[in-house]
Amino acid sequence: MLRRQLILRLGVPVLLIVIGAIAAILLLQGVLGDLNTASAASASFAASIEGLEDAVAALDAVAPGPDGPRARLVEEVQAGIAAVTTHGLVLADPQARAEVERLSAIRLGDTAAMEIAIARLHRVASASAASEQLSITGRLRGLIVGITIMWLVILNITLLAMLRTGAMILKPVEALVEGSRQLARERFEHRVEGVGGEEFGALADAYNALAEQLGLNEQRRVEALRQLGVSLNHELNNLIATIELQLGRLDRATGHDSAVADRLAPIRANLVKMAAIVSSLKDFRQIVVTEYVGGTTMLDLQRSTQAPGAASPEGGAV
Repeated sequence: MLRRQLILRLGVPVLLIVIGAIAAILLLQGVLGDLNTASAASASFAASIEGLEDAVAALDAVAPGPDGPRARLVEEVQAGIAAVTTHGLVLADPQARAEVERLSAIRLGDTAAMEIAIARLHRVASASAASEQLSITGRLRGLIVGITIMWLVILNITLLAMLRTGAMILKPVEALVEGSRQLARERFEHRVEGVGGEEFGALADAYNALAEQLGLNEQRRVEALRQLGVSLNHELNNLIATIELQLGRLDRATGHDSAVADRLAPIRANLVKMAAIVSSLKDFRQIVVTEYVGGTTMLDLQRSTQAPGAASPEGGAV
């Protein structure tokens, strides 16, 4: 389940990035292809115009005659006019087509008029080519802006998906880590709640079951110690009562001698303290150990008979 969610959350942004990259490459290739085509068309038209101008200039320098170089130049001029007439730039621009028609209507012998018409056609076609290139450049600029915006949107979506994915993982992990800390402090009543997802939910359930089981075990140990305290309290109270009785008889047998009474007083005081300690065993509530001499640990009776969380004599919490 978690793997499926991760694939879904991270796969969608990756898919958007791949699709966006492919679309951007195709669009840029299309616009750059149009720009190359327009540049090539402008260059070929300039070459055709230049060849036509050279042929007209050469025709003006050759004397008229049916044969010879002039006839060949006439053929070159006619071929140049035909090439210009069928050029893409001329066919796409009505004004350029009109200039070509004017050029075609001029007599081949009127080279001056032809040169003027060719120059006018060159200006018109060059302006048309520049306008087309400017239009393609505008498309390229708009495409770059659009691609930039698209990538910003995709990056924001990817960032949002990563943040949500991180929260989906980090929040349950933090809850489980905090639960582990509470478990280490033997706070078995702590429960991990609000953890979503199948995997993290199973971990939370396992933690809660473990905490509950450890709490039950702790309760059983405490109850066993409490019952032991009750039994010890009963048995030791009988012994203390017997000792008290014998001390009383000894005191009476000595005629309440003050020297004997002074010796018996510490014994009676210790018996009272012992009775208090034994009586406290009935109030056993938790298991608290403390370090003794030489690194040995022992049960802290005073803190073990206090409620969990109560202040210890040193000022700390139990």
